[in-house]
Amino acid sequence: YGNTPSPSMQSLPRVAGLFFSVYEGYFNDDTNYFIYRTPYATGYSNDFTTLASSSKGYVVETSGQTITSIEWFGYFYPPAGTTGKWEISITSDDASFVWLDNAAIYTYNA
Repeated sequence: YGNTPSPSMQSLPRVAGLFFSVYEGYFNDDTNYFIYRTPYATGYSNDFTTLASSSKGYVVETSGQTITSIEWFGYFYPPAGTTGKWEISITSDDASFVWLDNAAIYTYNA
């Protein structure tokens, strides 16, 4: 999100799962893309089995080209009393980023 947190992150409840915003168009690897646009759908999911389930059906996988950008956001809280390393993984057919605070800790570009 550039150097500022997404406006939608500022008042999120801290629950298991992720909130999402779906935008028309491709973000073209621009980390500020989501700041200046209005999503056409928002929601919450804790089912990441498929793209459709993780976006509550707003985005479905097709054999044709779908030009949609999705922002998922939330908090990570390890179970109380646990220690060690945690792995966060992502899969996409184009560019994607994992942010921790205001730093992109992982970038994927197909």
